[in-house]
Amino acid sequence: MAPAVLPNKAGGGFKLAGEKQWGRIVGFGSYTYNTAEGGNFGVALIRQALNAGFAVNRPLNVGGEVGVGFSWAEPIDGLRLLGQPQRQPEKNQYGMEIYWKMLVTSDLWVTPNLQVIVNPTYNPGTESIIVPGLKFRFFL
Repeated sequence: MAPAVLPNKAGGGFKLAGEKQWGRIVGFGSYTYNTAEGGNFGVALIRQALNAGFAVNRPLNVGGEVGVGFSWAEPIDGLRLLGQPQRQPEKNQYGMEIYWKMLVTSDLWVTPNLQVIVNPTYNPGTESIIVPGLKFRFFL
């Protein structure tokens, strides 16, 4: 059994999400509110988050979409690793992601992406980070 490293306080929350399409453009957004704290599985570190963006379907006549998304997240103040000293209140985190989800074959999506995160929560030693990514989704 792994040792508990985060507090675990039960709570609740909700998420509202939606999207709207206008021709080849799709707008999307969501808002999440959370009162649970910590936990070692499905860790809850954020009190509330807002995400919004848009995508263009079939860019350059390639199956899939190109999109950009923006995010804001408010961390749970006072959450800390067990056995560690109390920390200063965390900073709000901001982010942007660009991606291109491409249909390579009728069974395979490939999605390269790039995220830029400003004021990364629980990482006080840096002001921003850049995270490249590559996702694959195979349908059986």
